[in-house]
Amino acid sequence: MTDLKPVMELVKVLHEKHGVPQKGGKKYTQVVHRMEAFRSVLGLGIGFDTQIVVDDGKRVVIKAIASDKDGRILGSGFAEEIRGEGHVNKTSALENAETSAIGRCLASLGISGGEYASANELDAVDRKSNALIQKKPIQIPNQRLNELQDKKKEDAQVLEIRQARFQDLSNQIEKITQLVDLTQFYKDRKETLNNDSVLCKMVIDKCAKRKEEIQKKDQFIHDLNNGQRENYFG
Repeated sequence: MTDLKPVMELVKVLHEKHGVPQKGGKKYTQVVHRMEAFRSVLGLGIGFDTQIVVDDGKRVVIKAIASDKDGRILGSGFAEEIRGEGHVNKTSALENAETSAIGRCLASLGISGGEYASANELDAVDRKSNALIQKKPIQIPNQRLNELQDKKKEDAQVLEIRQARFQDLSNQIEKITQLVDLTQFYKDRKETLNNDSVLCKMVIDKCAKRKEEIQKKDQFIHDLNNGQRENYFG
């Protein structure tokens, strides 16, 4: 069993010297400092895993679990934040909830920031409750999901059309045997290809490969006509 007492003692010292003053004169040791103390004493012997329990566009609930190398759960903690409420939660509600959940998970191991329910968390209760009541409706997650699914379908269709066009152009390129014809082939289609930069790149690469093949063939014929068969047949 991992001995957590050295960590508790170190956090106790940090709490007295560096604790953040809260209402009522009490102090709170931030999660980052508690985690630094935890890792400095125990290293990576105990891991912390976080899971999103709720993220419905209005509120975020995160669960944090501490477990040892054998997978045994040693502690856990939950935290909730309201999206858009307060400066931090306007952009980082998920990250904020994760930090709070880890803090409460540490507290379940006896490595608290002061009281088990920190002053920060208790102060936030009224703020979160009011936010749920007053918060205006935001975009429904299912609507956003549908938009993403539609976009994915559109992307798949574009990819399918592009691949079909490239296959057709590739077959035509394979039939070209003269460099001048290859150059003309690209010039005739350059304006259209410019409308799809990805397809254009694919065609350019294909033309470059075909050009190399034609040049090798022309060189082979030239060498044969000049009696240089030994370069190829020994």
